[in-house]
Amino acid sequence: MLTIASPFLEASRAFVPMLAGIADTDRARADHEPADRTATVAERFGCEDLVRCFRLRYGGMLLRALEVETTAGTAPAPLRRLRDQLAERYAEWQADDLPDAAPIPIRTLVGVQFGAILACASHVAGGDDSRHSAEPDRASPHRHGPSAAGASAGNRRRGPSPLLATSLTGGA
Repeated sequence: MLTIASPFLEASRAFVPMLAGIADTDRARADHEPADRTATVAERFGCEDLVRCFRLRYGGMLLRALEVETTAGTAPAPLRRLRDQLAERYAEWQADDLPDAAPIPIRTLVGVQFGAILACASHVAGGDDSRHSAEPDRASPHRHGPSAAGASAGNRRRGPSPLLATSLTGGA
């Protein structure tokens, strides 16, 4: 039905098989995670926000792919109606409130990412930093939430190991 090979159409086509892969990954993960473990804040938010994220990201790609066809004038009437219906639904998704979501200052996000990078660098360098643990109750392997290395509330307050900090500052 879509005839113009746009980046939006290619991205939309790539998304569908990815969804199946995510489902397979989540099912496999469910078999390996301890059932009595409490989810991290990042895991909970990731699960709750996943539908919204996919609606906006991939629904937007599909909407733009449809708009390429309608703007070019090659779309038949059923495709134009579909575009109009999706545009209306997409506007509703954009207007949805985010439960328990508050803006986070960029400075905070950068700090979390930087802390995760330093923790990873320390681990790779073989630094003996017992404050960072690879145990499942300390970090999430779930790939749809914030970075597992630095996202949990406990990890946010940790800095790099003194050994790594010294090596990064040249011993100062």
